[in-house]
Amino acid sequence: MAMEINPDKLTAFRAILLNEAITAVNSPESDFFLAITDGMTGIHIRMLRLLSDPPALLDVDAAAATQFKNLSHGSIGALIKAAFPALERGHLESLLGDLHQKSLSRVGRDGYAAMTTRRSILEKQTTEIGERFLAYISLPPECES
Repeated sequence: MAMEINPDKLTAFRAILLNEAITAVNSPESDFFLAITDGMTGIHIRMLRLLSDPPALLDVDAAAATQFKNLSHGSIGALIKAAFPALERGHLESLLGDLHQKSLSRVGRDGYAAMTTRRSILEKQTTEIGERFLAYISLPPECES
């Protein structure tokens, strides 16, 4: 077993342990979510969080907010590129494909450049499974510091 050093994954694994400890119900989804977490990178987790709440990026990233201020049409790729400027388009499309293939996101790699309205770009792009997964890998409110 490799040692995990990515802070996003470490937080996810910590949250999984805490959520499992305080939840009395044993869900078959837990094994699925644990396997998904193990196979993801921290970038996958951050991207899924972005897809769950796209406007949150604009609240914390002034450059992204400026870019989207007067946007009427575009693609979700512009938002994702603003969040992950160091990654190439091919990497970002691959990450989107991974999340979509696992039924966590409604947008796949082909959706990266699909033209849409500003309003659509800023809509939640996670599935119900994706939202349950994010809850599973998020620290319970009583454990957040």
